[in-house]
Amino acid sequence: MNASASTEALDHIRDVHADAIGAARLRMPAGAGSPGQRQSGGYDWTWPPGAPRHLAFVQWQLSWYVVDFLGAGDLQRLKRCAECRWIFLDESRNNSRRWCSMKGCGARAKMRRYRAGHARTAPRP
Repeated sequence: MNASASTEALDHIRDVHADAIGAARLRMPAGAGSPGQRQSGGYDWTWPPGAPRHLAFVQWQLSWYVVDFLGAGDLQRLKRCAECRWIFLDESRNNSRRWCSMKGCGARAKMRRYRAGHARTAPRP
Protein backbone atom coordinates (compact mmCIF):
# COMPACT_ATOMS: atom_id res chain seq x y z
CA MET A 1 0.00 0.00 0.00
CA ASN A 2 1.46 3.35 -0.98
CA ALA A 3 1.56 6.40 1.30
CA SER A 4 -1.44 8.18 -0.25
CA ALA A 5 -3.58 5.02 -0.04
CA SER A 6 -2.55 4.61 3.62
CA THR A 7 -3.46 8.23 4.32
CA GLU A 8 -6.83 7.83 2.59
CA ALA A 9 -7.54 4.65 4.57
CA LEU A 10 -6.62 6.32 7.86
CA ASP A 11 -8.77 9.33 6.97
CA HIS A 12 -11.70 7.01 6.28
CA ILE A 13 -11.20 5.21 9.60
CA ARG A 14 -11.03 8.57 11.38
CA ASP A 15 -14.27 9.72 9.73
CA VAL A 16 -16.14 6.52 10.60
CA HIS A 17 -14.80 6.65 14.15
CA ALA A 18 -15.92 10.27 14.47
CA ASP A 19 -19.42 9.24 13.32
CA ALA A 20 -19.41 6.42 15.89
CA ILE A 21 -18.44 8.79 18.68
CA GLY A 22 -21.07 11.28 17.50
CA ALA A 23 -23.81 8.65 17.70
CA ALA A 24 -22.59 7.02 20.92
CA ARG A 25 -23.68 7.91 24.43
CA LEU A 26 -21.42 7.65 27.46
CA ARG A 27 -23.05 6.15 30.53
CA MET A 28 -22.25 4.44 33.79
CA PRO A 29 -21.90 0.68 33.26
CA ALA A 30 -24.84 -1.50 34.23
CA GLY A 31 -22.83 -4.72 33.96
CA ALA A 32 -20.02 -6.31 32.05
CA GLY A 33 -21.27 -4.90 28.76
CA SER A 34 -23.41 -6.32 26.01
CA PRO A 35 -23.65 -6.10 22.22
CA GLY A 36 -23.71 -2.46 21.19
CA GLN A 37 -21.53 -1.39 24.12
CA ARG A 38 -17.81 -0.79 24.50
CA GLN A 39 -16.08 -0.70 27.88
CA SER A 40 -13.86 2.34 28.42
CA GLY A 41 -12.54 2.70 31.96
CA GLY A 42 -15.48 2.95 34.34
CA TYR A 43 -17.99 3.93 31.67
CA ASP A 44 -19.65 2.27 28.68
CA TRP A 45 -20.05 3.63 25.18
CA THR A 46 -23.47 2.64 23.92
CA TRP A 47 -25.42 3.35 20.76
CA PRO A 48 -29.14 4.00 20.35
CA PRO A 49 -31.30 0.84 20.26
CA GLY A 50 -31.99 1.26 16.53
CA ALA A 51 -28.28 1.55 15.64
CA PRO A 52 -27.54 -2.20 15.30
CA ARG A 53 -30.04 -2.37 12.44
CA HIS A 54 -28.00 0.08 10.39
CA LEU A 55 -25.03 -0.93 8.26
CA ALA A 56 -23.08 2.01 9.69
CA PHE A 57 -23.18 0.26 13.07
CA VAL A 58 -20.84 -2.46 11.74
CA GLN A 59 -18.39 0.19 10.57
CA TRP A 60 -18.67 1.96 13.94
CA GLN A 61 -17.80 -1.25 15.80
CA LEU A 62 -14.87 -2.00 13.47
CA SER A 63 -13.58 1.55 13.81
CA TRP A 64 -13.36 1.12 17.60
CA TYR A 65 -11.24 -2.02 17.21
CA VAL A 66 -9.04 -0.54 14.49
CA VAL A 67 -8.35 2.62 16.50
CA ASP A 68 -7.60 0.53 19.61
CA PHE A 69 -5.27 -1.72 17.61
CA LEU A 70 -3.46 1.12 15.87
CA GLY A 71 -2.97 2.85 19.21
CA ALA A 72 -1.68 -0.14 21.13
CA GLY A 73 -1.13 -3.02 18.72
CA ASP A 74 2.00 -4.42 17.16
CA LEU A 75 1.51 -3.75 13.46
CA GLN A 76 4.12 -6.40 12.60
CA ARG A 77 1.58 -8.99 13.75
CA LEU A 78 -1.05 -7.87 11.25
CA LYS A 79 -0.71 -10.23 8.28
CA ARG A 80 -2.48 -11.35 5.12
CA CYS A 81 -3.37 -15.03 4.84
CA ALA A 82 -1.21 -16.81 2.25
CA GLU A 83 -4.25 -18.84 1.12
CA CYS A 84 -7.40 -16.66 1.13
CA ARG A 85 -5.77 -13.19 1.41
CA TRP A 86 -7.88 -12.17 4.45
CA ILE A 87 -6.18 -10.02 7.09
CA PHE A 88 -5.52 -11.64 10.49
CA LEU A 89 -3.64 -10.94 13.70
CA ASP A 90 -0.72 -13.32 14.24
CA GLU A 91 -0.75 -14.17 17.94
CA SER A 92 1.81 -16.97 17.71
CA ARG A 93 4.82 -16.78 20.03
CA ASN A 94 7.37 -16.41 17.25
CA ASN A 95 5.17 -14.37 14.87
CA SER A 96 5.37 -17.07 12.19
CA ARG A 97 1.74 -17.83 11.34
CA ARG A 98 0.99 -17.88 7.61
CA TRP A 99 -2.74 -18.64 7.52
CA CYS A 100 -5.81 -17.09 9.09
CA SER A 101 -6.97 -20.56 10.22
CA MET A 102 -5.11 -23.84 10.44
CA LYS A 103 -8.38 -25.77 10.15
CA GLY A 104 -9.28 -24.18 6.82
CA CYS A 105 -6.58 -22.35 4.89
CA GLY A 106 -3.60 -24.01 6.57
CA ALA A 107 -4.99 -27.52 6.05
CA ARG A 108 -5.71 -26.83 2.36
CA ALA A 109 -2.21 -25.43 1.76
CA LYS A 110 -0.52 -28.35 3.53
CA MET A 111 -2.64 -30.91 1.67
CA ARG A 112 -1.80 -29.28 -1.67
CA ARG A 113 1.93 -29.35 -0.80
CA TYR A 114 1.67 -33.00 0.35
CA ARG A 115 -0.08 -34.08 -2.86
CA ALA A 116 2.38 -32.18 -5.04
CA GLY A 117 5.31 -33.88 -3.30
CA HIS A 118 3.81 -37.33 -3.62
CA ALA A 119 2.86 -36.83 -7.26
CA ARG A 120 6.54 -36.25 -8.11
CA THR A 121 7.78 -39.29 -6.18
CA ALA A 122 5.02 -41.74 -7.10
CA PRO A 123 6.23 -44.61 -9.32
CA ARG A 124 4.76 -44.65 -12.80
CA PRO A 125 3.26 -47.93 -14.09
